[in-house]
Amino acid sequence: MKMQALTMIFGAWLGVAGISNTDNAEERAVKSVVTEFIAAGDAQDVGRLEAVLHDQYRVIWNKPAEGVSPIDRTTYLDLIGKKAIGGDKRKVKFDEVTMIQGINANVRAITEGEKATFYHDFHLVKVGGNWKLVNDLFYMVPKG
Repeated sequence: MKMQALTMIFGAWLGVAGISNTDNAEERAVKSVVTEFIAAGDAQDVGRLEAVLHDQYRVIWNKPAEGVSPIDRTTYLDLIGKKAIGGDKRKVKFDEVTMIQGINANVRAITEGEKATFYHDFHLVKVGGNWKLVNDLFYMVPKG
């Protein structure tokens, strides 16, 4: 009897907290998009990037000494295509994933490569059943 009561209380708490298998599947899908974005950027593969970027995608690079540098989707893809950016092999560490009403997601992640470490705040939107990156606010720390 006591175990049944605890099970019911825990089940109710999970429902209130919004934790479910669906949320876990959505979180995995969001992480998959971010992981693909990083891998495609490292490979300087414009086609793969186009698949995960929203039409309104932008990068915001905060460089304290120089200021904030916004880059729109077209410019970002052009820089990747010219191999002016990207090309490092990075590992992704997810610090936090916040799902918002099943249509928005915030992802805080660190990507570390041979050239630099990046601290990202990604924003994703779910459009037509697919997760797309709409924003990447990051700070970069170059290595030696």
